[in-house]
Amino acid sequence: MPSTGTLLVALALLIVVGLFILRPLLSSQPGRRERAVNQREALEAEKEAILEQIRNLDFDYETGTILETEHRQLRQELVSAAAAILQELDTLAPAAPAAAAAVDEIEAAVAQRRSQRASADIETAVAARRARTPAVAAAGNGSAEAQLAFCPQCGQATERGDRFCAYCGHQLD
Repeated sequence: MPSTGTLLVALALLIVVGLFILRPLLSSQPGRRERAVNQREALEAEKEAILEQIRNLDFDYETGTILETEHRQLRQELVSAAAAILQELDTLAPAAPAAAAAVDEIEAAVAQRRSQRASADIETAVAARRARTPAVAAAGNGSAEAQLAFCPQCGQATERGDRFCAYCGHQLD
């Protein structure tokens, strides 16, 4: 027959194992958080599927495989469904900090790409202006070409006497 000490150790071990197994059932908060994360993932996947359907629908319309009225109606239904999903996502707990950091990183990359593209567009416009300027100066005969000027900021053609560039809003001299 086992001793009392052995029985107490076995009973203590049984209680510890039982508590470890029952822990997920006893604490309701982590289970809710886990369900919210799973629900968020499901909603995100559903949103992506709807956005893909919208892209496919737009492609079908552009290629002429569906009529405009049908396209408009189906697109409106899909956009409404996507909006409902976005509202539901807003009611859930916020996304994980890692996801927020990833979004910030993507936004920074997009901003950098846009600034690079804008500066490349400006350089192209300035080069085009420089290439056209001698022809305008040589015209000098009062024609419409001779009355054109170019914005020093973006290189777009402006009329003499304009105070601001119509393209970028830069103040002209």
